[in-house]
Amino acid sequence: MKKLMRLIIFLVLLMGVAAVLVLINKDWFFETVPYNGSSSGSGLRTEGDVIEETYVTGIKRYRENDFVENSGTWICLREGVLVDVSMDVTIRKGSFKVAIYELGKDVDIKGQRCEQYLSEDKKVHEEEYTETGTYQMDLSMLQPEEIYMLVWLEPLGGDLAYSYNYTESLRVKRWQYLYDKYIGNLPFCTPLYDGNVD
Repeated sequence: MKKLMRLIIFLVLLMGVAAVLVLINKDWFFETVPYNGSSSGSGLRTEGDVIEETYVTGIKRYRENDFVENSGTWICLREGVLVDVSMDVTIRKGSFKVAIYELGKDVDIKGQRCEQYLSEDKKVHEEEYTETGTYQMDLSMLQPEEIYMLVWLEPLGGDLAYSYNYTESLRVKRWQYLYDKYIGNLPFCTPLYDGNVD
């Protein structure tokens, strides 16, 4: 009876190893798949909005030439995690920019405003939107574990009218997804690819 059980266990393990080898050879493990994390947001400026250089609170906004930051979002990816940012933009008047700033690894972002970290020499990417359309941002410059700021910049003054919706989606290799789902979720383990670094 013991020999039969050992034989069955051995055959099951052998079939499992064979299945894994077949899947690896077919690149199934290395396909890029969507991860759990995604976020979205939107913004709107009408012709009647008054755009000033300072907020009502008196806090000065980051200024770059004739543009000031309106809002932004932090990005800091773990090793192996990719991010897609898609922008649905409607321009009625004027234009606005989206810029990415590399802030390094040692920035403490908790409870901090973004303006104090931004400067033109930290900018690694910029896109200006002047026409209505759907845009896919190129984020190939993002390095793992580095902190970045994705910032919306708009012209000073009120001569603009636009709206946008953005979607930020995370992608990982299938083996990374399976690791987090089945190994990283065990009580004594931690997921390694669960999106933005805390």
